[in-house]
Amino acid sequence: MRKNLSLFYKDMIYLPITYYLYSILAYYDGERMEYFESESPGYIAESIQGQDNKEKWSDLWYIFIPKQFNKTLAQFNEMDFEKYANLKKDSSLDKFGQWYLTNITPI
Repeated sequence: MRKNLSLFYKDMIYLPITYYLYSILAYYDGERMEYFESESPGYIAESIQGQDNKEKWSDLWYIFIPKQFNKTLAQFNEMDFEKYANLKKDSSLDKFGQWYLTNITPI
């Protein structure tokens, strides 16, 4: 997948504007479908940067620089992830957890 990002960068014109990385979590119980969305403002790096890590869930981590940071998610260490989590208000996982606790009856 990282190779695909290289193709993306080949013809890209770098624009220093704010982009958003969206996270969407879906819940389906066989009858109802619920979606929980969050967004993170940031920037696109001028080149692919960083290494694989256990937190990575997308190759976008090599190019997305969250606002208030100067490195891609793929360059983050544990302290960076902790700071990033504290800056994000209402992640899709948090929204799902709140919804689940008030809408789903335990068996």
